[in-house]
Amino acid sequence: MIRLTKLVFAFSFVAGVAACGGGGGDLSASEAIHESITRTCEKAFECEAEFDGGGFITFEELYGTSVDDCITMFEAASADLEASVEAGRIAYDSADAEACLDGTDFGTCQMFFERTYQTPAACDTTFVGTVPEGGECVTSDDCADDNATCDGVCIIPA
Repeated sequence: MIRLTKLVFAFSFVAGVAACGGGGGDLSASEAIHESITRTCEKAFECEAEFDGGGFITFEELYGTSVDDCITMFEAASADLEASVEAGRIAYDSADAEACLDGTDFGTCQMFFERTYQTPAACDTTFVGTVPEGGECVTSDDCADDNATCDGVCIIPA
């Protein structure tokens, strides 16, 4: 299962990015999400001509009609993530966020759309769910177990 937190930092549907120009790990969760989304949307529009949705989805359905539209769509989709960080259901590590942003390069357009580029390990630990099995959650990203789903509480499939 691909979790929203992985997508935000690994691809930004609602996810990964090229160099950020680090500043010592002081990015807020909101700033890190915005930076990741902005870079993802900019790369998507840079590569728009190479997009192939396989007849299932159009570029505009996935990314909108402009970089600004893309950012707006993805930031709306990431609102639960920010709320969960604020509520303590997701732990956020600003140093890992900067390492993820600094160390990720989308590579070619093909690599970007196929999600075959490499990301630093820090991308996996930037946002970490803290809610145990049976605990109240809003999104599956809140759950401490990566395999868990949220149906009001974190449920680990059998």
